Amino acid sequence: GAGDVARAEKWFESMPDGMLPDIVAYNTMIAACARAKDVSKAIDWYWNMKQAGVQPDAVTYASVVGACVAARSMTEAERWLAGMLKEGELSVAVFNSMIDGYGKV
Repeated sequence: GAGDVARAEKWFESMPDGMLPDIVAYNTMIAACARAKDVSKAIDWYWNMKQAGVQPDAVTYASVVGACVAARSMTEAERWLAGMLKEGELSVAVFNSMIDGYGKV
């Protein structure tokens, strides 16, 4: 199934005081949104991560682009790919996602 993003968010937000989410926690949350094909939520979590001072990595971009591709939002996926390259991140997974997405459009 697509998963339960609301429940995942509840667990994310229930981390005890003093326990700060790391890149893995944010990437996992973004990936959960991607599996649910919830592009706007995935993007919201990306910005939450940046606001928390956690720098996105190739896995982050792969998850956001994956969400766009899953939702057949290829223009949005291209925007995120461009952003990834601008940040100096490189990911074969992102290019694979783009190829896969255009193969299904």
